[in-house]
Amino acid sequence: MNPIILNLGLSALETLFTVIAEDCGHAVVAKIFGTENYELSTATVDNFTEQLDILQTSVLALQSTTSLIGVGVVSGGILSAVNLHQLLKLREEVRQGRLEVKEGFLDLKAFLCSENKEIINRIEKMEENIIFSHHHTILSQAYNEFQHALDYLKDSCKLSDISQRSKNITDVRAMLINALKTYSNTELLKNINVPGELRRKECSWAIHQTITITYQLQDAYEVVSDRLYKLEDIIKKDCIDLINNCQSQEELDFIFPEILAINNHDLKLLQSWKTAVDALLYNSSQDINNFPIIKKETFDIER
Repeated sequence: MNPIILNLGLSALETLFTVIAEDCGHAVVAKIFGTENYELSTATVDNFTEQLDILQTSVLALQSTTSLIGVGVVSGGILSAVNLHQLLKLREEVRQGRLEVKEGFLDLKAFLCSENKEIINRIEKMEENIIFSHHHTILSQAYNEFQHALDYLKDSCKLSDISQRSKNITDVRAMLINALKTYSNTELLKNINVPGELRRKECSWAIHQTITITYQLQDAYEVVSDRLYKLEDIIKKDCIDLINNCQSQEELDFIFPEILAINNHDLKLLQSWKTAVDALLYNSSQDINNFPIIKKETFDIER
């Protein structure tokens, strides 16, 4: 196990990593994250665009923070500028359309409005970093494909021709899968720090959810249920790997509240979604037009 983890001394972390030390299999994941029930919320299929908008906003905000986190060693001061609270504020700025988007990245200098020379210097340093510039170009292309797929999906769902609509949704899914391959590319995870890797993982999780939505729009509920189950498993495994990869106290201090939020909110949201889908599958009295939706409140700053 990572020696940094063994010397934490914090009771909450001690409990977490004692469990991890026992066994890094799926049983451990269940012990750590639990299987608590979560309140079920549904909305009509006509409102699914809100769900897509939330996912798109999340990917844009998450990806943009890597402009500051970048690659290599990063200080605690830099990480505090893109921590969970700041990320949620950034998402709100995106929703309000207050920040310029350029090549799939937001203008973090404008968002931070900071005279902190360390932060400004870090952003400028990343702009000149060869490795990050390469990543920036590839991720920009992937985000553009993701955005184009969402726009195409929204338009396709307005079609009255059911056959054509289904065909278009299948085409959208292929575009999303292609974007996901880029965000999940292990080569792009080399040379980046754990906070940066977390942000990349979160982007891929959001695209996973979007792909799942395409299946739900085609009433493939068994596929949706299976994908949600697998995505939960992916997220839990990724979280364990990220924690164990931490190389400094600063990285651990950054990542631990993030993972707690993922456990307490994001995973429970997926469980709620799966519960709703399973109800459509196994309860004939349910209205098959009910569509689980990611509620805006889930992404409020108070999270």
